[in-house]
Amino acid sequence: MQPGYDTAEEGRRGLRHFAPGTYDLAALDMIRDLGGLTRAAAERGAELVVWPEAALWVNPRVDSRVRPALRRLATQTDAAIVVPFFLPERAQGATVLATPGGALSPTQPKQRPMWFLGEDGGNRREPTPVRAPGGLLGTLLGVDDQDPASGRRLAGSGATVLATSTHDWEQLAVHHRAHARLHALATGAPLVRADWRYGSAIYDRDGRQVASAPGAKRRVVVSAQAETTPAADEEGEPRAKPGHGFAFPSKRPLNAHSSSLPRKQELHGRGARSVGEASRRRSNSRTNMSESEGISGQEDRITNGESDLS
Repeated sequence: MQPGYDTAEEGRRGLRHFAPGTYDLAALDMIRDLGGLTRAAAERGAELVVWPEAALWVNPRVDSRVRPALRRLATQTDAAIVVPFFLPERAQGATVLATPGGALSPTQPKQRPMWFLGEDGGNRREPTPVRAPGGLLGTLLGVDDQDPASGRRLAGSGATVLATSTHDWEQLAVHHRAHARLHALATGAPLVRADWRYGSAIYDRDGRQVASAPGAKRRVVVSAQAETTPAADEEGEPRAKPGHGFAFPSKRPLNAHSSSLPRKQELHGRGARSVGEASRRRSNSRTNMSESEGISGQEDRITNGESDLS
């Protein structure tokens, strides 16, 4: 998902409550805005929707106003939603998964807090994937993807799908996209990358970029298909060599959006001002995968009030 704006922007009505004492109201505004993108992704069949980093500034598991709003969105869209949140009073980040049944998963903390910006890592623990459409989901936040061990630990714990959420400036986007590609290639797990403004994309289990946002600061939903069965190395072993094996392997196509994972096992990515969608099926044959690298895509515009939603 790529909403196309930044939460630090001034003068944007939807961000008016991002202030101490009203972070719960800001979260409700954000659920309404990103909810439009989530619904657009769900209409394309999304099963999993990935939001960008620090989308909410409250813990949705415990906030009495935010929790039911988020559960309602997941239920209405019949999609699982990866919701990254940030607690400013603790300077800690984490993710939670809202399931189509209305449940909220245990949190997955950020593994590499940016201490130079004052972030605190007191909530860190061993990364544990959570059950999601298509298998087990592991999440990365911000600079987590700069450490090759982050994705490997998640895959070693059974993750079959990875999601990385960032809040980048433009110059970092190219680096994070490269890191995302390497994580997918090293672990054999498809990866969905969602950023607020730059570089939202989807990678298949061989590290190939199968869909990406058409440009910077575009409000877009990008979709693609990728299988969740872990790929093997030349010796036939899973690339990440997980200690407990990959749970719930699936040979069904994983439809991806850069902010969501569709009903057909898709991953959805959100972006701004235009909607991009690309879908691609791949067979278990490595030859067939090579021959079908081309991606057919299309863009269309969906207008909702003041801004275009994808």
